[in-house]
Amino acid sequence: MISQIFDKFIPLFFLGAMAIFGLFFHLLIRSVNSYYRKFGKLTKGKIIAFKEETNRRRTNGRYETSTTIRPVIEYIKQGERKLFLGTNQNYLNNFIGKEVEIYLIEDKEDQVLQKDNVYKIFTYVSLLFVIIPLVIIGLLKVETIYKITIPTLSLLTFLPIALVIKTRMRKYLIASNDQRGIFETIREKMITNNDIIALDDFDKSDKYIKTSRDFKKKTKIANLFGVVFSLLFGGGIYFLIQNLYTKRISQDEKQVINNFLEDVGKYQPLLDECRKSNDIFILIALCGFAVILTYAFIKNLSSLLKS
Repeated sequence: MISQIFDKFIPLFFLGAMAIFGLFFHLLIRSVNSYYRKFGKLTKGKIIAFKEETNRRRTNGRYETSTTIRPVIEYIKQGERKLFLGTNQNYLNNFIGKEVEIYLIEDKEDQVLQKDNVYKIFTYVSLLFVIIPLVIIGLLKVETIYKITIPTLSLLTFLPIALVIKTRMRKYLIASNDQRGIFETIREKMITNNDIIALDDFDKSDKYIKTSRDFKKKTKIANLFGVVFSLLFGGGIYFLIQNLYTKRISQDEKQVINNFLEDVGKYQPLLDECRKSNDIFILIALCGFAVILTYAFIKNLSSLLKS
């Protein structure tokens, strides 16, 4: 009896917590773009170079490195030439000389943001951490009242942790003689651009990729890696799908899948099977990953051939 209760309630509890914190993260990230859209001036900038950044951090006793390539964006503000680092999303689609749209706050030197930025991407990605848990909760065979109350209780459980964090942050602000509120302070740190580039530093430094030829070398390597990565992981997922479909999926379940492929309007029987069978749910998830990897393979191969 106790094990049955835990089997029902623990998934609801943690799925609810994931959805709640996903929503909080979504609203926090979204507030950055909302601020610049509301108070910023939309103007034009131009990519004049790129900067490759390599970060090294220690995790579980091992050092891991990650590399990003970010555009150096030039714009004119009150007749003066200004530079800042844009965000590193879709750098493979960028090139030196490309015009980009930016938001800038007229009276703030350190508040400027590329219109197409990682915050926009994270805004959409964070929604998945809300939608997916809610969908799984809806598919669980549990009474509706529990689907509502248990996830809500997860918020109340994590509330003391949030209050402790709030208290510590408040003490820090008081000690620093900072009169701003906590959320105002968090947003201020998020909207402030710490990657303003001094003109002298840019002109004299050799740490920037300033020619199209050097940048194309970087993109060619990245595209080649993307092709190899897509092939390797795509092959692994194909093997898993084949193994799951041939050895774990019953004939009745295969018939439901075939009916859906012939007529996508027959999705309800497939959803019903997802509730009954974890294998069907895993199969659909693997097929989703396969579609993403196929798109990545085609896009990287196309860019590699063009270069």
